[in-house]
Amino acid sequence: MIVREILQNPNLADDFDFFNDYKDTMAWLKRCPGAGEIVAKLKRAEVIDRWTEKIRVMSHHDMARFFRFTPSGHPVFDDKYSLYKIFGKRFEELRGMTAAISKQIGHDATNPGDINDV
Repeated sequence: MIVREILQNPNLADDFDFFNDYKDTMAWLKRCPGAGEIVAKLKRAEVIDRWTEKIRVMSHHDMARFFRFTPSGHPVFDDKYSLYKIFGKRFEELRGMTAAISKQIGHDATNPGDINDV
């Protein structure tokens, strides 16, 4: 598979088709003994990359709403991803939970919006 080929010839990495080759590589890894840990690391990296980018572009209002209404266990606030450090730093750069933002977003969790699409 592509991983074996890239390990044998690192120049092939430049031609890696991430959409198709990623799917093939993941399918191959699932069949390999001991590959569960590798697949878990790849999925973890994917979650971290996706949420790091989302956090980077969130507005102050979006971050406050996300902070208040996100259910526990969400990847951003899960210790195994360390995304809470990135979130906290960015939120503080935007002045954190101010009284004005707190009043604006309210405390009613019945309609917090779709926090996963932030």
